[in-house]
Amino acid sequence: TVYTFHSIMIRITTDGLRAAIGVVAVLCLTAATLSAQTEQLFHLTRRSPQVVWTNPAMFSPYKTSLGSSSYGSIASNSFSLADFADRVPGEGYTISASNVVDDLNGNQYLTVDEHFGLLLNIAREKYQWGLSFRAVQSNFALVPEETVLLLANGNGQFIGESVNIAPDFAISYYNEFAAHGAYKIGNLSLGARARLIIGGVNSSTERNTIELFTNPEYYQLEFTTDYSINTTGLVTYDPATGNFGISDSPFEDFINNNNGFAFDLGATYEVGKLFLAASATNIGSIRWDGGRSQTFETQGTFVYEGLAFDEFEDEESFGELVDSLGGILEFQTSDANYVTALPSRYYGSARYDINDKWSTGFLLYGEQRRGQFIPGATLAVNRHFGETFTLGTSLGLRNGSYGNVGLNVDVKLWILHGFLVTDNILGLVNPTGFSTANIRFGANLVFGRVDNDATGGEL
Repeated sequence: TVYTFHSIMIRITTDGLRAAIGVVAVLCLTAATLSAQTEQLFHLTRRSPQVVWTNPAMFSPYKTSLGSSSYGSIASNSFSLADFADRVPGEGYTISASNVVDDLNGNQYLTVDEHFGLLLNIAREKYQWGLSFRAVQSNFALVPEETVLLLANGNGQFIGESVNIAPDFAISYYNEFAAHGAYKIGNLSLGARARLIIGGVNSSTERNTIELFTNPEYYQLEFTTDYSINTTGLVTYDPATGNFGISDSPFEDFINNNNGFAFDLGATYEVGKLFLAASATNIGSIRWDGGRSQTFETQGTFVYEGLAFDEFEDEESFGELVDSLGGILEFQTSDANYVTALPSRYYGSARYDINDKWSTGFLLYGEQRRGQFIPGATLAVNRHFGETFTLGTSLGLRNGSYGNVGLNVDVKLWILHGFLVTDNILGLVNPTGFSTANIRFGANLVFGRVDNDATGGEL
């Protein structure tokens, strides 16, 4: 693989980066290549039984439904993958931090999520219950603004200053088994879901300090570190060589003691043609204690007297610095158990049924992940063609990304129901060219219909 830092072409070999930043680079690039803005329009579709995953108090329009759905998402707060990477024919991709400097909006984050789920739902006029299974992959990386500026413009801009360049990341794969229920009291519906989680693999940072100080007199690079990486089955470390790597068998002993619990709460209220809903989902955590959990940590002060970041002349000089960093940031390994919080999500929405053919909705959304709050909002319009077909569109925003035009297609033929939803149709067509892109699609076997009053009007 080929990368470019500060206008220098660098070939990273398997024994290249041996410091923590190397681990993060591998993990983030792995996440970014997944087939993949959290879903906002999907919450407003209402005809899909799977909408219960965004609010357990929302009733399905069908008495019995059994189906599956898949979801993929990639989101950044200011840049797209195309902004950050250029393809070199026959070589791979070059990554240049200087390409995104003009679009920096504070610290840079990237989220990449994938879900596959199965759902059984039973709904009646006054109550609803169901069971579900989901396989979830959740990835998050945050790179300080100073780190991007350092890679783009060198350390000359920080001479005499101390800057924290430590990346924060969390990568998890887990399975969840859940049961949900809802009950309708007059115009008010209340619902809840309990989730039992079995963790598979994880790697995440716990302490995030790698301060870089450039001595203004001798131009020495001084690193003060208090940085730790927790991992279960994903990252390996060889203390003899200082090399980090990715496990060859990350899912070995998947059924283990990596257990967690989460819950969802929701409510809806109907006033004439106005349907209001609020929910909090994915509130919980996973305890990683399956026998393969380890902590890699570095703590201390380290001095490097070689090249400054802005003095690279060739591939060998850059490689010399990278390998030296791997040697001076000494990581200690220990067995450990630890807890990671799940990304929690919050929905507040209103839908107005204009008539039998048209409805409109508005959603305020928030996501709490690794200390970052990611807000969003969506305005949607749906055209209903009887009970067999719905076509909708939306205009949404998400933390710095504006003008996302979404698409919702819902089809029912006999007992077959299918749907496709995206919050950014252009991002779906060209996911590397936009800072947000997502898609959810699924199919269900559906039987019978619940009285319209239980599902909030015309569906």
